[in-house]
Amino acid sequence: ACQQGDPMLSSTEEKLVLVNPTTYDFGSLQVGQTSAAFTVTISPSGLSSSDTGDSITESCPDFSVNAPNLPAYVYRTCETCCLTGDQICPQQALTCCIGDSQSYSFQTFFTPTVAGASSCVVTISLNGGATTKTVTLSGTGTPPPVHIVVNPSSVNFGDVRRNNDSTAVGITVSNTGGAT
Repeated sequence: ACQQGDPMLSSTEEKLVLVNPTTYDFGSLQVGQTSAAFTVTISPSGLSSSDTGDSITESCPDFSVNAPNLPAYVYRTCETCCLTGDQICPQQALTCCIGDSQSYSFQTFFTPTVAGASSCVVTISLNGGATTKTVTLSGTGTPPPVHIVVNPSSVNFGDVRRNNDSTAVGITVSNTGGAT
């Protein structure tokens, strides 16, 4: 500890957290498919800080959030410190953030239900609703391809006399794509 005056105790005064990133574009994805998870992180801002993430919500049909273990505490502890090896603090002591910190991460997903561009605002409620932060997600749903399958792909009727019917052969035509 410093030898000049009263020691400075670490503080955990309330400050806003940082959300990273604040926007994300999932790009294009076929209707009905689900994207890989994209992670959003809530980190302490400034020096000493302590906040509680109470809830993370979205109300958009094409986007979902997986935010377990709420409420979540996000904090960083900083204190006044001396340079390494100094017995007495210099005139201007440094502010050091020690390893005591905690961030919170949650996952977001995009599952387009219709073709076209869509977006969603995810709301992060902090400190009992006293503060909110937002993350804007976007993505574009692409129509699924139509894939026609004919089975069998060829038919051999054999020898058939003129003006006579051949033996019936079944042919199946189906769409194995996602569109009608």
